[in-house]
Amino acid sequence: MGFITYSDDEKKIVESGVAAIGDVLEGNDVNAKERLLLCLDYYLDPYYKNTLPYGKEITGLLEHVIISNNPLSLKEDALNLLTSYGYPPFPILEQNLSCIEDQLMPDVMYALNMGRSDGLLYALLDKCCSIFRELAGYARGQDASYYGEMPQSAIIQYCQNQTTEIAGYLKNSPCCTWRLDHLPDDSPRTGKESGPLPVVVVGNDVKHRISPVSGMYYPEAGFWISFHLDKAEAYLIYQMGPRFGRCFTYDVCFHDGYRAELTNEQVIWVS
Repeated sequence: MGFITYSDDEKKIVESGVAAIGDVLEGNDVNAKERLLLCLDYYLDPYYKNTLPYGKEITGLLEHVIISNNPLSLKEDALNLLTSYGYPPFPILEQNLSCIEDQLMPDVMYALNMGRSDGLLYALLDKCCSIFRELAGYARGQDASYYGEMPQSAIIQYCQNQTTEIAGYLKNSPCCTWRLDHLPDDSPRTGKESGPLPVVVVGNDVKHRISPVSGMYYPEAGFWISFHLDKAEAYLIYQMGPRFGRCFTYDVCFHDGYRAELTNEQVIWVS
C-alpha cells in the first residue's frame, strides 16, 4: 500500500470552492480523491482553526462518495470525515441505504444516529429536571422534621445500553455525568421546549452523596439514564433516599428527524 499525502495543489482545490472539490471527488482519479480527502481532514479539523463557508456542501459531497462506485477504502475515508466532523441529518445516506456495503453499514448507522442520540439524551436530561422539580414541590408540603430535608442537588449519569436494573449502572463506568442543582420555580425550561438545561458536566468519577441520611432522603439525589435506539426505548432511574426510588421505561419517537419525545411512561419498580 502506497503512502498518501497531499500538497499545495490539493489546498488550492479546497480553497477554490465546493465546485472544484466536487470535480475531483466526482471524477475518476482515485489517487486524486484520496489526496483530496486527506487534505479535507486538515481543513475540517477544528484544531487547525480553518473555516470553510461551504461545509454543508462538503458534507453532501462526502455522502455521494460513500454511495457511489468508489473503492471501499475511499468510502471508508469519506465516512470517517463525515462522522468526525459532520453532523446529521445526512439525507443522501438515509435515502440510499440500499447502496451501502455491509462492511460500512455499522458506521453509516452510527452517523445517522448521532443526531438522534443527542436529541434523546437531551430529552432524558429534561425529564430528570422535570422529575426533580416535581419532587421538590412535593417535599415542600411535607413536615421536614419528620420526613427529612429534600436534597438540593442531584448527580445524573448516562451509561450506554443499560436497562432497568440499577446494579447494571453502578457496576459500569458512565459515559457522561452531570450535576443538577436545586431548580427554583423561575429556572430555565419550566415547561418550555427551548433554553438551556440547568445541568453542568462534571467528572465521571463524581457520585451522588448518600450520607448523612436526612429522614427519607439522601443529601444528594442520584439519577441514571440510558437508551436503546434500535429498540426505541429509554430508561430512567432515580434514588432520592435509601428507600425512595423509581425506575421508568419510555417508548421513543422522533419529530423533525432528531427531536426526541418520550412516550408511554411505565413504572418498572419502586423502592
